[in-house]
Amino acid sequence: MNSNLNNGVSMFTLQNSRGEVVDLDSDDLFGYTPTGLGAVFSNSYSQYDSYFNPTKTTIQQGQMSLNILFGSVESQSYQTFSDFSRFLAYQPLTLIYTTKSGGWYRDAVLSSLTKTEIGGTTVIQVDRLVEQFTIDFINPWYNNKTAEYKSYDADPNLITYGKGYFNYINPATSSPNLLLGSQKFSFSGNIGPNAATPSIENYDSNTKMLHIIAPQGSGAYAGIFMGNELLKANNIYSFSFDIKGTGIPSNFFGWGDYSSDRVQKGSISADWSRMSISGTVTKDNSTILLYFNTDSQPLDVYLKLWKIESGNVPTDWTPAVSESKATWNYGYFGNGDSSGYKNEPYADFAKADITYIEN
Repeated sequence: MNSNLNNGVSMFTLQNSRGEVVDLDSDDLFGYTPTGLGAVFSNSYSQYDSYFNPTKTTIQQGQMSLNILFGSVESQSYQTFSDFSRFLAYQPLTLIYTTKSGGWYRDAVLSSLTKTEIGGTTVIQVDRLVEQFTIDFINPWYNNKTAEYKSYDADPNLITYGKGYFNYINPATSSPNLLLGSQKFSFSGNIGPNAATPSIENYDSNTKMLHIIAPQGSGAYAGIFMGNELLKANNIYSFSFDIKGTGIPSNFFGWGDYSSDRVQKGSISADWSRMSISGTVTKDNSTILLYFNTDSQPLDVYLKLWKIESGNVPTDWTPAVSESKATWNYGYFGNGDSSGYKNEPYADFAKADITYIEN
């Protein structure tokens, strides 16, 4: 074995389970004539006359044998053999095969190590111990490569880092609906009338709508109110809904306790359209109000698909997260699935060893 072929680096080294390493291409442990570095297969065939059709191929367990010359001089030969024997006590072993194509690893356990006397070996007659060393491989050759992911850019839309089943809400078009039962008006809070007559009617088989009527002259605050435990003081919310009919919203439209940043968008017409109220709530559990002024005309409106969400930007209607049973996806946690974000995986810094296996 000529280590110069490998630019001065030992071709074979052996590591035990304690992390200790010995050089099998050194003056003290000189290994030569290795066998068993390749692969042996066991093939099965189906015979028809003189033809053989392969039916199964199984790789056999590899076994490497190596002759080792112990000690650089005769006086060190027995001690070197003894030290090597103690080294082999910590298994499994890893054979490290260094070539110009890189370092390759293969785990093994000791099969045999012969012990003769100086001058009495059957391998070669020299003034040192020369023994046959055999190991059984327990896996294929492999090598390790290191890969690094760059640190992700800060993404304010991400809430939770992880992966699993989550309810998909597209962050580009919607945010979570805080109101349970909005599609069928099955709220936990009761809708109360104020100088008007409300009723729940079917819009279609899945959706119900609220119908509110009041004759002209019923006052400036004809409509409905609903208690809730969603709205918290000093937080910004948006309340939106589909509406059609005839009616003039009063100044108490949305919730009862609002600040000067209140913004109302949309209008009432004969066709369905989306209307919203956004702003800061000044009192916990502020009552939801939909009051209309009937001084100049009667009230006759339909409302459906209510939504209460955080922030001052009303978005498309979605059911509450716990009600969206048909939209669970497997992917990255956050305000959406992983395809909507440039950072993947979502981790501050990830480092991984990638193992390539070759027979």
